[in-house]
Amino acid sequence: MPVEKYTIIVEGERFSFTRDQLDSDPGNFFATYFSGGFPEVPYGTKEMEIEKEPLLFRLIQAHLRGYDVLPLSDQFVPPYMTKEGALNNLLKEAAFYGLWNLQSKI
Repeated sequence: MPVEKYTIIVEGERFSFTRDQLDSDPGNFFATYFSGGFPEVPYGTKEMEIEKEPLLFRLIQAHLRGYDVLPLSDQFVPPYMTKEGALNNLLKEAAFYGLWNLQSKI
């Protein structure tokens, strides 16, 4: 049986997730969105678009896939941010999306 995939498009870049990956940090926004937890989102939705920083979102994807993302590698720091700024913004994103496990590690 094929694994269902969910796609989050960030500034035109496609990030793919399985249901297990989305559920790996319980109760987060993405898992709720794709499971029909918001009445305004049609049931069965498999794709969403957000306007965020793709480099930082790669860290969120890696986290949801079970990887340690800290300490932060320079390659994930957007050119217009300092490393400290990128960590601070990642913390804000983790809080905004309800990624409590990620937030507790930053």
